[in-house]
Amino acid sequence: MKQTDGRAAGAILTFAILTAAANGVMRSIHDRMPVIIRPED
Repeated sequence: MKQTDGRAAGAILTFAILTAAANGVMRSIHDRMPVIIRPED
């Protein structure tokens, strides 16, 4: 994602990590897990 910032001369690359409650497999490691978004979504 590119986002402009009035303080910068050009575009700033940004990102976000979406998380959800862990499923049964991941729950033993951590209570949250990344959301995987398929291209068709």
